[in-house]
Amino acid sequence: MKRVHIIHLVLWALVPTAGIMAQPVIGLSNMPQVGDSVIIALSNQPVAPGTAGADQTWDMTWISAAEEQYFVYEDPAVTPWADLFDDATICGRSWEDYYSYYHIDATGVAAVGYAGVIGLSDTFTMDYSDSELFIPLDYSFGDSHADDFAGTSTAAGFSLPFTGDVDFEADGYGTLILPTGTYENVVRYHFFRTQEITFGTTTTTTKEQWAWVSSDYRFWLLLMEENFDGFSTTPLIWYDKAPLPAVPVAIGSAENYSVRLFPNPVSAQQSLSFEWNEQSNAVLTLTDLHGRKVWQRNMELKPGMQSLSFDGQVDAGCYLLQIATEKADHVTRLIVSE
Repeated sequence: MKRVHIIHLVLWALVPTAGIMAQPVIGLSNMPQVGDSVIIALSNQPVAPGTAGADQTWDMTWISAAEEQYFVYEDPAVTPWADLFDDATICGRSWEDYYSYYHIDATGVAAVGYAGVIGLSDTFTMDYSDSELFIPLDYSFGDSHADDFAGTSTAAGFSLPFTGDVDFEADGYGTLILPTGTYENVVRYHFFRTQEITFGTTTTTTKEQWAWVSSDYRFWLLLMEENFDGFSTTPLIWYDKAPLPAVPVAIGSAENYSVRLFPNPVSAQQSLSFEWNEQSNAVLTLTDLHGRKVWQRNMELKPGMQSLSFDGQVDAGCYLLQIATEKADHVTRLIVSE
């Protein structure tokens, strides 16, 4: 039987009412959305999550980036394993082409499956018969949650059952300082995940994760974890290099919105496409995350599908593509791969 517990710790006798009201709350608007592209800085340093508690200042400027990578959030219907994970509402695709299928709604974030390619052609999948609700929504400092999960992993022709549990606690709130800037209204959660998989004998793996999310932004600002695979422990640290706001912010006009680009990521040699709904003259500008202009073109846009190419003139990286017309500016993130 599925076990789900959400505990709200209301310390009325210890904390003034004004303090409770001032605490940030993380909700659905802080979760990734279909079409989001996230550029992360990966670090190879040891995990050091700092202190739990109220009104913390987590100074993480010591984190150095070993490499830059990305996540892209897609409609599950357009992904290779859409039929297998038809309960998913969003799919996160990593730079390694691993697909993470989630069901996100007002109750929380639940993993319903994972998939990818091993070697040249073999595939692996993790298909949940009992989904893993690992983040409850809404949550704030002091909230906790636990869930059991189960399913089947397949790889190299073998099917292996797995079971496990996850215990979540929002163990701190305050200010997070990253190499990219200072972020307020941050809640840190800490969870411990255990999974057992049976193939003759039972192997136990664990994940301990700390993640910082601000009520002002969506997606994780910073994530740290330690993964034990049954033999050794591997650390992981990354942070979002250019966080997206929790509510889309117009740039000078209420008519501004993001245009969905595809493919995204796109290689420097590929053509990029997007849908347009009106006749207009536009200036298309590509800027990097430091605000430097790297490419610009004037285009006459007509209703329907548009196509453009960078003709190999743009290096691999993360950019903002601005489509400026007389009516509004449309700004969308774009990842250019090698």
